[in-house]
Amino acid sequence: MTEPIVINATNIGKFIDGLGVYTLNLLREIARMETPLRFIMYVNTRCREHLTGITFPSHCQLRWVSHLVSPDYGFPGHLLRLFYSNYLSFKHRRSLTFVASQLEAMFFRSNQIITIHDLIPLLFRKSHKKQYYYYKYLLPLVLKRARAVVAPSLHTKKMLMAAYGLEENTIHVIHNGVRGSFHTMVVQHRHDEPYILFTGRLVGMKNFEGLLRAFSLIKDHVPHKLVITGHGTRRMKRKLQHLRLHDCHIEEGRVVYKGHVSSMEMEELYRRASLLVFPSFYEGFGLPPLEGMAHGVPVIVSHVSSLPEVCADAALYVDPYDITSIAQAMYRMLTDAHLRQLLIVKGVERAQQFRWEESAKKHIELFNGALQPG
Repeated sequence: MTEPIVINATNIGKFIDGLGVYTLNLLREIARMETPLRFIMYVNTRCREHLTGITFPSHCQLRWVSHLVSPDYGFPGHLLRLFYSNYLSFKHRRSLTFVASQLEAMFFRSNQIITIHDLIPLLFRKSHKKQYYYYKYLLPLVLKRARAVVAPSLHTKKMLMAAYGLEENTIHVIHNGVRGSFHTMVVQHRHDEPYILFTGRLVGMKNFEGLLRAFSLIKDHVPHKLVITGHGTRRMKRKLQHLRLHDCHIEEGRVVYKGHVSSMEMEELYRRASLLVFPSFYEGFGLPPLEGMAHGVPVIVSHVSSLPEVCADAALYVDPYDITSIAQAMYRMLTDAHLRQLLIVKGVERAQQFRWEESAKKHIELFNGALQPG
């Protein structure tokens, strides 16, 4: 009998981000599928609440590891996950291993399939000094030996080929999906206090500073609040507070930072938002705009990296480095009813093309191919 496939899913934490959403939904869909393959899935105890609603059949064996092996602890957590992944490479030396993100690469194994979500630390060295050398010197050694590499977008695939000289046929583009079954939902936008929504990790790459400055330009012309969700460090939270009060002169109550929110609360925030703005400087895929579109929310995104590939003609595009461009797009979307309705319809149609079920099937096909002799 073939050895079980090992899935390193330790990148799911309590404070779930895009990488965690990807891995969690793959586990959920694999657990639902009928397949002769067997799996051993390694998860850390910090993510227990996210797995409570999933029924894992006999061919999917969960193995719990320490809460310390989690992305919730920043750099130390990333380092421990890397060490743990390489421990697994020896523990399961005869098994095909699926590594769900680039931060758990196995240095001493070729029998691995690894997902590379983006190359941000390599492209933006100054703001990722701790990870730059890992991406520059260690990761390419792993990728050139791996059985296969998964990229969430064609853009990321092209970047991998350009940066590391990987062969085109070793990189498999498998798009992410939409969290939950939102495609057939009834669109409702009723709220006594209308708001613009931003969701994502509170890091400089997401351009929340540009969003705040753009909002400050239109705040006196619209009644909307700006609601921000996402996990952030204390330093970034202080920066957000300073920008709001001192640089942007936005009065108390107009910007609401909710931090990490539950899945149910996030769904409610999507449903009631007047607009989702995602002015990121770079993305390997871009889940929040897709989820916004699936909920019937008109979206504004940057015209950079993978975002046009994901959003196509279902979004309004801006230059993330041009504050006026972002402000004008926000004001236009909030005041042009025809444009709003057009993008809502296009957004729901576009989101229907991205399903986690389909993504999981393509992963299974890749696993099966890797298990074939020769």
